[in-house]
Amino acid sequence: MGFFGRLFKKSKKEGDTIADAEKNIGDKADDLIEEIMDKAKEVGEEILEKGKEIAEEAKVIGKEIADNAGDIAADITEKAKEVGEELLEKGKEVADVALEKGKQLVDNAPDMAKDFVEKAKEVGEDLVEKGKELANDAVKLSEDAVAKAKDALSDKNEEEE
Repeated sequence: MGFFGRLFKKSKKEGDTIADAEKNIGDKADDLIEEIMDKAKEVGEEILEKGKEIAEEAKVIGKEIADNAGDIAADITEKAKEVGEELLEKGKEVADVALEKGKQLVDNAPDMAKDFVEKAKEVGEDLVEKGKELANDAVKLSEDAVAKAKDALSDKNEEEE
């Protein structure tokens, strides 16, 4: 049972409804985080592959350096620049995905909060209604008890006469 269900001592069904709303909010946040993590992992794997490619190219370049030291320096600089640009682009992609997912979460937050407030309002209204019913029942029981006491007193007075 969720927080408001316990707070208002609601029935299991009503508590479960509120708990489901709370869980839905948590599940959406978890799904967004999981998508971000998956994208980050995918980009990380691509970066690792690029790193392996760079290492292989570095071996080739190393041999070429030994053979042609003068011409290779320019090639290394160009390759490093290309890889840097690719890494920067991949980093931007990850940041864009994270930003978009975060924006979706923020955009959805008011609706989720509104749903949560509506459920809490329903619970509150139900609680007030049940309180009124309980008060009416208590008044009726009190009236019945007074009437029975009067009858009993009246019967006792009649017996004494």
